[in-house]
Amino acid sequence: MNKKSFVFLIGMFLLVFMLAISTIWYLYDFKIQENRLYYESKLLELEKEIESIRTSDK
Repeated sequence: MNKKSFVFLIGMFLLVFMLAISTIWYLYDFKIQENRLYYESKLLELEKEIESIRTSDK
């Protein structure tokens, strides 16, 4: 195996590795955003419920 093909193989391996890492990172970030939106909506519901309890107490 000559030097050019060895460098080419290393380059291709690094390219595929970086692509895999960026894909995993993207999916992980998407999941975090999804969870954040879910919990923000739950928090908004609780805030509305607390506000309705406060107004009914007065």
